Formats: sequence, C-alpha cells, structure tokens
Amino acid sequence: MRSISRSCSSLIRFAVYPDIGEYKKIVEQSEEAIRLKPDFPVPYAFLMFGDIALNRFEEAKGTYRKASEGKLYSPLFPLALYQIAFVQNDAAGTARQVEGSAGQPGLEGTLLANEADTAAYSGGLGQAREFSRQAMDSAERAGEKETAATYSAVAALREGLLGTAQEVRQDATLALKRSTWFDSEYGSALALAMRGRCASTEPDGRFGQEVSGSYNRAV
Repeated sequence: MRSISRSCSSLIRFAVYPDIGEYKKIVEQSEEAIRLKPDFPVPYAFLMFGDIALNRFEEAKGTYRKASEGKLYSPLFPLALYQIAFVQNDAAGTARQVEGSAGQPGLEGTLLANEADTAAYSGGLGQAREFSRQAMDSAERAGEKETAATYSAVAALREGLLGTAQEVRQDATLALKRSTWFDSEYGSALALAMRGRCASTEPDGRFGQEVSGSYNRAV
C-alpha cells in the first residue's frame, strides 16, 4: 500500500510539471513511479511525453517498447507515438495511430483533431476541415458535447488564421450550439475577432462582458 501511495504521489507531482516547463522533472518522477509500480501504464506515457519534450525520441520509443513487452496499455501511448511521428515527418506513422484509434471513444477524436492540425500545418486546409469534422462527430458519438464544441472552436481559430470569414462563422456557431462552456465561447470570440467582427454581438448575443473582457486582456 505504501508503494502505491508513493506512486500516486509521484503521478500528481509530474502531472503538474508540463504546465511549468519542468520536463526533466517529468522524466525523473515518471521513472520513480515506474520503479515503485512497474505494472501501472500511466507513468510510462508521461515518461514518453517528457522525453519527447526534451527531443529524446529514441528514448521515448524505448519506453513504449518496454511497456508493450509488459503487456501494458494506455490511451496516452498512441498520442505520444503520434507526436513522435509528427516531429519526425513520418506521415505514415501519424496515419497509423489515427487508424488504430478508430472506434475508441475519446482517443479517436483526439487523434483526428491532431491530424486536422497536422494537415493545416502542411498546407492542407481542406483536409484539416474534414478531419475536424470527423473529430467533432467522434466526440458527439461518445457523448462528449463539450469536447466536440472545443474542436469546433479550434477549427474556427484555424480558419481565423488561414481560412475564410464564412468558415470562421460556421465553426464558431457550431461551437456555441454544442456548448456554453467558457473555453468554447472564448475560442469562438477570438476567432470572430480575428475576422474583424465584434465579439459582443456574435452570433446570438451570448458573448457577454466576461468573455469580451477576457479577450481584451489576452491581447
């Protein structure tokens, strides 16, 4: 029991480190958590993310192999492997992770959303729109309406940077229909502001003083 308690304590600590850029500490705490409880898969995933952040991709792959040899699995593994494939310009590798996630609630939508960003990064805005649509549909099927709204808001932000005003308005409106969550409203407001529209009046008066004020503070 003491080992499990210490392992959980390590998990809590290294889960915070990405937000403050302490990637070496993520690696240290993950390795300690694995030592204390080697049959628990989550620390292996965090160790992979820590090594990825430090550009130690072979080490991250080695951690995945070790977890696989122990017949351990976490839905975080495909996300980490996707990141490695992206950084290494391995289009087949990213596609393989997306295909492998099919039918897995949560993971499927996350990887489709990542694939949308990858497509946009590579200049494929049309492909990005399709992957975002698939990510939204996947989240809806999983009953994750807030997540679907977030994907819509992110798509709107992408269109605000690279696309058309019509697409911005369409994606922002979808985000608002799906959710009243602050992050979705903020993202939609920011996307509309990028296209020169007044956030306080789009599209149905829901952007009140709080969201507009947050946007003003951000910029």
